[in-house]
Amino acid sequence: MKGASSWRRTYDPVLNLFVPKRRRWSAERAGHWLGYLATHLKKQKTDAQKPDAHVIGAQDIEWWQLGTTMSLPARMVVSGALCGLVLGTAVALVQVLVGDPAVALLSTVLNVPGIGLTFGLMHGFASKIEASGAFRPSRMQIAVRGESRGARSRRVRERLLPRVGGGLAGGLVFGFIFGGGSAVYSMLLSYPWRLAALVFGEWLVIGPLLGLAAGIVLALAVWLETDAKPQESVSATDLLRTNRTIVLVQSAAVGLVLGLGYGTVVTHFNGFTLGLSAGIGAGLAAAAGVGTLTAWGRWVVLVRLWLPLSRRLPWRVNAFLDDARVRGVLRQAGAVYQFRHARLRDNLAEVHPQHEQPTEGGSP
Repeated sequence: MKGASSWRRTYDPVLNLFVPKRRRWSAERAGHWLGYLATHLKKQKTDAQKPDAHVIGAQDIEWWQLGTTMSLPARMVVSGALCGLVLGTAVALVQVLVGDPAVALLSTVLNVPGIGLTFGLMHGFASKIEASGAFRPSRMQIAVRGESRGARSRRVRERLLPRVGGGLAGGLVFGFIFGGGSAVYSMLLSYPWRLAALVFGEWLVIGPLLGLAAGIVLALAVWLETDAKPQESVSATDLLRTNRTIVLVQSAAVGLVLGLGYGTVVTHFNGFTLGLSAGIGAGLAAAAGVGTLTAWGRWVVLVRLWLPLSRRLPWRVNAFLDDARVRGVLRQAGAVYQFRHARLRDNLAEVHPQHEQPTEGGSP
């Protein structure tokens, strides 16, 4: 009873703010979502107090940090599982349309775990390597002019090793899984073990080469970026759109290079039909997978998909944050949001774990 009483005293003033003339979401759910945001900030503040912390603005609600309340292993599992299921199925559909359905079925069995484990592990790698800058939103814009060559070269050197190393590691994981699966399949079809070993060895080479190419392309893409003007990132939405544009350009470049390269090699050895489907599939998987290893990509996977599915946040997160700002619960400080009252934030964080699920249905 004491916990329930504390919860009502904390939430009631907030819930009353979310009773509009035209309801967009219930007051009960709004209080639950605000409680999650307060808990997120509490964890962020705790992390900022660690000796090796690199957390800046621990009381800022930053769209690129939402979801980091989850542990890193949990984020790796969610990101890897979504990438494997979505991209593995997409690659199989391409092969059904262009190639052989039987090959597509085998490809699905191999691609789902291969792609999932690859990008799940790369998510963890990118999260741990600060120099990669993977999950920091770029306050940059695509431009050919506007910055000295020395500054561009320095930025490329800083990002080269982390991105190339991540690409090699991811490519090795994918090559090991896909090559091992292909070798087992060959032996099940009664092919000689030497041929199975050759297939496995080929993928141990192809995988890292694909990852190396992706890492180099991403590192060199930094050359086309230059510092954006401060007024171009005056809100969270502006920064989100800027980062989305950069991610889409970089992902398209990676997908195009890897798709053309891999498709050309497969065409040379196995003919145009198989090469076309392989090239499209590889390009699609590489582009989308690399996109998830960015600030905007993590926002899509965790904040736009997983957190709403797990009922921690609404599906229309941006609209909810803006609504909370209009109603005086949050305030906007440039590209981030903050709770207007620190005591409300702390009380919400304290009582939220006792009521982790809203009492009403899902969000609209």
